[in-house]
Amino acid sequence: MRVLFAAALVAALALAPACGGSSGGGQKPAEPIQTAPPARPAGTKFTIDYFSPGFAPVQVEVLRAGSGKLAKIGAEVQMHYVARAVGQEPYASSRQAGSSPKDAVVGVGQMGIVPGWDAAAVHMREGDLWKLTIPAELGYGDKGGPKVPPNSVLEIEVEMVSVK
Repeated sequence: MRVLFAAALVAALALAPACGGSSGGGQKPAEPIQTAPPARPAGTKFTIDYFSPGFAPVQVEVLRAGSGKLAKIGAEVQMHYVARAVGQEPYASSRQAGSSPKDAVVGVGQMGIVPGWDAAAVHMREGDLWKLTIPAELGYGDKGGPKVPPNSVLEIEVEMVSVK
């Protein structure tokens, strides 16, 4: 019986390195690989939840799918945009003559980007062109903003120009 147990123990120890067990050779375990979600094709519609629970989601329509680098929380990006309250003329745009793309750090609550836009931007890739429909509570809320009536749902067309 002891011979069988000893043989089984030797076999188990010999197979352990091949099965991913520690061989005592000082090797580190493999690092997990973080993969980016696949690009969403044009015409796709989906929602993005805000960073905190309890808020209505941002509605997204993919107008053009990009294939570049994915923006992540804290990424420095450049975005073109056209922003309007639903049913209104644009109140801000980087597409006007003499304007340039907006520089921002996304996912960190930077001033100049409403919360719903900020939440969506960290899911975009370079080259993406999305139409965001942002609920009032993730836009300018009940106070409104410059040229935006209180409690307005926003539509912002956003193009992710670059991700640094």
